[in-house]
Amino acid sequence: ASVGKLFGIEQAMKGGLGSASCRSDDLVVGGLVVVNAYGDVIDTNGNVLAGCRASSTSLEPADSARLLKEGKARSRRISVENTTLAVVAVNARLGKIAASRVAAQATLGMAAVIRPFHSHIDGDLPLVLSVGDKDADPNRIGLLAAEVLQRSVIKAVKSADGLGVLPAWKDRGIGLEI
Repeated sequence: ASVGKLFGIEQAMKGGLGSASCRSDDLVVGGLVVVNAYGDVIDTNGNVLAGCRASSTSLEPADSARLLKEGKARSRRISVENTTLAVVAVNARLGKIAASRVAAQATLGMAAVIRPFHSHIDGDLPLVLSVGDKDADPNRIGLLAAEVLQRSVIKAVKSADGLGVLPAWKDRGIGLEI
Protein backbone atom coordinates (compact mmCIF):
# COMPACT_ATOMS: atom_id res chain seq x y z
CA ALA A 1 0.00 0.00 0.00
CA SER A 2 1.24 3.47 -0.84
CA VAL A 3 0.07 7.07 -0.67
CA GLY A 4 0.84 10.32 -2.48
CA LYS A 5 1.04 9.10 -6.06
CA LEU A 6 0.63 12.49 -7.76
CA PHE A 7 4.02 12.09 -9.47
CA GLY A 8 3.99 8.29 -9.56
CA ILE A 9 5.27 5.60 -7.25
CA GLU A 10 8.81 7.00 -7.44
CA GLN A 11 7.78 9.96 -5.26
CA ALA A 12 5.16 8.18 -3.13
CA MET A 13 5.39 6.89 0.44
CA LYS A 14 4.16 3.81 2.29
CA GLY A 15 0.52 3.54 3.21
CA GLY A 16 -0.50 0.64 5.38
CA LEU A 17 -2.95 -1.09 7.67
CA GLY A 18 -4.44 0.65 10.68
CA SER A 19 -7.21 0.10 13.18
CA ALA A 20 -8.95 1.96 15.97
CA SER A 21 -12.05 1.62 18.09
CA CYS A 22 -14.13 3.65 20.47
CA ARG A 23 -16.76 3.03 23.10
CA SER A 24 -19.70 5.26 23.91
CA ASP A 25 -21.59 3.78 26.87
CA ASP A 26 -22.40 0.24 25.70
CA LEU A 27 -21.92 1.02 21.98
CA VAL A 28 -18.62 -0.15 20.48
CA VAL A 29 -17.44 0.90 17.01
CA GLY A 30 -14.27 -0.47 15.44
CA GLY A 31 -12.55 0.42 12.20
CA LEU A 32 -9.91 -1.19 10.02
CA VAL A 33 -8.38 0.43 6.93
CA VAL A 34 -5.89 -0.43 4.23
CA VAL A 35 -4.58 2.93 3.08
CA ASN A 36 -3.56 2.77 -0.58
CA ALA A 37 -4.61 6.26 -1.63
CA TYR A 38 -3.78 8.53 -4.51
CA GLY A 39 -3.73 11.44 -2.06
CA ASP A 40 -1.54 12.38 0.89
CA VAL A 41 -2.31 11.50 4.51
CA ILE A 42 -2.45 14.55 6.75
CA ASP A 43 -2.77 14.99 10.49
CA THR A 44 -5.68 16.82 12.14
CA ASN A 45 -3.74 20.10 11.83
CA GLY A 46 -3.36 19.74 8.05
CA ASN A 47 0.32 18.75 8.07
CA VAL A 48 1.34 16.08 5.55
CA LEU A 49 2.38 12.91 7.39
CA ALA A 50 2.99 10.74 4.34
CA GLY A 51 2.39 11.37 0.68
CA CYS A 52 3.89 12.75 -2.48
CA ARG A 53 7.50 13.80 -1.97
CA ALA A 54 9.23 16.82 -3.51
CA SER A 55 11.60 14.46 -5.36
CA SER A 56 12.42 10.76 -5.47
CA THR A 57 15.41 11.33 -3.18
CA SER A 58 13.68 13.64 -0.71
CA LEU A 59 11.51 13.04 2.34
CA GLU A 60 10.07 16.55 2.09
CA PRO A 61 6.32 16.48 1.36
CA ALA A 62 5.20 18.07 -1.90
CA ASP A 63 1.56 18.57 -0.72
CA SER A 64 -0.51 17.06 -3.52
CA ALA A 65 -3.69 18.98 -2.73
CA ARG A 66 -1.92 22.34 -2.81
CA LEU A 67 -0.18 21.53 -6.11
CA LEU A 68 -3.46 20.41 -7.67
CA LYS A 69 -5.41 23.44 -6.41
CA GLU A 70 -2.75 25.83 -7.68
CA GLY A 71 -2.65 24.12 -11.09
CA LYS A 72 1.01 23.18 -10.65
CA ALA A 73 0.27 19.48 -11.21
CA ARG A 74 -2.31 17.35 -13.01
CA SER A 75 -3.86 14.12 -11.85
CA ARG A 76 -2.44 10.93 -13.26
CA ARG A 77 -4.94 8.90 -15.24
CA ILE A 78 -4.09 5.48 -13.82
CA SER A 79 -6.92 4.37 -11.55
CA VAL A 80 -6.04 0.75 -10.84
CA GLU A 81 -3.35 1.69 -8.29
CA ASN A 82 -5.51 3.52 -5.75
CA THR A 83 -8.02 1.93 -3.41
CA THR A 84 -8.49 2.64 0.28
CA LEU A 85 -10.50 -0.14 1.88
CA ALA A 86 -12.31 0.40 5.18
CA VAL A 87 -14.42 -1.81 7.41
CA VAL A 88 -16.49 -0.53 10.30
CA ALA A 89 -18.01 -2.97 12.78
CA VAL A 90 -20.59 -1.95 15.36
CA ASN A 91 -22.36 -3.92 18.07
CA ALA A 92 -25.72 -2.42 17.09
CA ARG A 93 -28.55 -3.54 14.84
CA LEU A 94 -28.53 -1.85 11.41
CA GLY A 95 -30.62 -2.55 8.34
CA LYS A 96 -29.19 -2.28 4.83
CA ILE A 97 -30.20 1.35 4.31
CA ALA A 98 -28.94 2.48 7.72
CA ALA A 99 -25.66 0.60 7.21
CA SER A 100 -25.25 2.27 3.82
CA ARG A 101 -25.78 5.72 5.38
CA VAL A 102 -23.30 4.92 8.18
CA ALA A 103 -20.75 3.88 5.53
CA ALA A 104 -21.23 7.22 3.76
CA GLN A 105 -20.80 9.11 7.04
CA ALA A 106 -17.75 7.03 7.95
CA THR A 107 -15.95 8.11 4.78
CA LEU A 108 -15.96 11.66 6.15
CA GLY A 109 -13.36 10.51 8.67
CA MET A 110 -11.11 9.35 5.85
CA ALA A 111 -11.78 12.52 3.88
CA ALA A 112 -10.58 14.55 6.86
CA VAL A 113 -7.10 13.00 6.70
CA ILE A 114 -6.59 11.91 3.07
CA ARG A 115 -6.20 14.76 0.60
CA PRO A 116 -7.41 14.56 -2.11
CA PHE A 117 -9.82 11.80 -1.16
CA HIS A 118 -12.22 9.77 -3.29
CA SER A 119 -10.85 11.29 -6.49
CA HIS A 120 -11.82 10.11 -9.97
CA ILE A 121 -8.83 7.75 -9.86
CA ASP A 122 -9.50 6.24 -6.42
CA GLY A 123 -11.57 3.11 -5.92
CA ASP A 124 -12.36 3.65 -2.24
CA LEU A 125 -14.68 1.19 -0.54
CA PRO A 126 -16.15 1.43 2.98
CA LEU A 127 -18.08 -1.51 4.43
CA VAL A 128 -20.20 -1.56 7.58
CA LEU A 129 -20.85 -4.68 9.62
CA SER A 130 -23.65 -4.81 12.14
CA VAL A 131 -22.56 -7.46 14.61
CA GLY A 132 -24.91 -6.92 17.53
CA ASP A 133 -28.46 -6.31 18.54
CA LYS A 134 -28.23 -3.02 20.45
CA ASP A 135 -30.60 -0.26 19.43
CA ALA A 136 -28.61 2.88 18.51
CA ASP A 137 -29.11 6.04 16.47
CA PRO A 138 -27.44 5.53 13.05
CA ASN A 139 -26.19 9.13 13.13
CA ARG A 140 -24.44 8.44 16.43
CA ILE A 141 -22.85 5.37 14.88
CA GLY A 142 -21.86 7.34 11.76
CA LEU A 143 -20.10 10.01 13.80
CA LEU A 144 -18.22 7.41 15.82
CA ALA A 145 -17.37 5.48 12.65
CA ALA A 146 -15.91 8.62 11.06
CA GLU A 147 -13.78 9.16 14.16
CA VAL A 148 -12.39 5.61 14.20
CA LEU A 149 -11.61 5.63 10.47
CA GLN A 150 -9.81 8.97 10.80
CA ARG A 151 -7.67 7.56 13.61
CA SER A 152 -7.17 4.29 11.70
CA VAL A 153 -5.78 6.09 8.64
CA ILE A 154 -3.30 8.07 10.72
CA LYS A 155 -2.23 4.92 12.59
CA ALA A 156 -1.80 3.09 9.27
CA VAL A 157 0.85 5.47 7.95
CA LYS A 158 2.50 5.97 11.33
CA SER A 159 2.95 2.23 11.85
CA ALA A 160 4.07 1.41 8.29
CA ASP A 161 7.67 0.47 7.60
CA GLY A 162 9.48 1.68 4.50
CA LEU A 163 9.90 -0.75 1.63
CA GLY A 164 12.65 -0.31 -0.94
CA VAL A 165 12.08 2.95 -2.81
CA LEU A 166 8.98 3.70 -0.69
CA PRO A 167 9.97 5.49 2.51
CA ALA A 168 7.57 5.59 5.44
CA TRP A 169 6.49 8.26 7.91
CA LYS A 170 8.91 6.71 10.42
CA ASP A 171 11.77 7.49 8.02
CA ARG A 172 11.03 11.20 8.29
CA GLY A 173 11.97 11.03 12.00
CA ILE A 174 9.37 13.58 13.07
CA GLY A 175 7.51 13.08 16.37
CA LEU A 176 7.52 9.31 16.41
CA GLU A 177 4.57 8.84 18.79
CA ILE A 178 1.74 6.88 17.21
